Amino acid sequence: MGAEGSTWARGDSDTCVHLRKNSVSVQYPEATPTMLKTVCRVPGQIEVFKSFQEDVVPDPATAYPYLLLYESRQRRYLSTPPAGVPCSKDRFLAYPCAVGCQTFSSGRHYWEVGMNLTSDALWALGVCRDNVSRKDRVPKSPENGFWVVQLCKGKKYVPPVSTQTPITLTEPPSHVGVFLDFEAGEVSFYNVNSGSHLHTYTQPTFPGPLQPFFCLGAPKSGQMVISTVTLWVKG
Repeated sequence: MGAEGSTWARGDSDTCVHLRKNSVSVQYPEATPTMLKTVCRVPGQIEVFKSFQEDVVPDPATAYPYLLLYESRQRRYLSTPPAGVPCSKDRFLAYPCAVGCQTFSSGRHYWEVGMNLTSDALWALGVCRDNVSRKDRVPKSPENGFWVVQLCKGKKYVPPVSTQTPITLTEPPSHVGVFLDFEAGEVSFYNVNSGSHLHTYTQPTFPGPLQPFFCLGAPKSGQMVISTVTLWVKG
């Protein structure tokens, strides 16, 4: 890939787009058990979710300084802060994370994330409050404003709540779908390739606006692909 390119404006109308969707009846699967010994396939569910699909892209202004973002359509790297330049309050400094340009405070939304990662990669994805701590290391739990699934050193999916047993699957997915139903207070995760349900968080209401959340753990973990943007950690 090429050398670093010019900056990417946060308000770019081609990328930071919020699409309104028509109402469609969605059939939710049964709750996922804590330990998954077999997959829970939901035939046709992914196709239903695609009617709510958003062109979600990560916001470079929020990205960890050593988290690289490459825009394939424009064939250039997105901006990262030069050494010695103070970081804004929006930038993650504790982890290699970024949030999406979009902020959701109502409606149903769906997006997909492709992953070309090593077997021992550390990663997390889902949604977070728009005001989560970006300077401090905090558990990525609903109590702290994160509704994510994460992979820790192998094949464990861990809804990050300390009282829960990690969710274990046979193989980590290479393509994850995230479905947010804001009014229902639900965030669901799916293996797009197999059509299987991974996990659903449910709460009475969300405490405020939410943003798509993406995190890679370390250099050489591999790549995460969101829409036309590829993320990886600078080695």
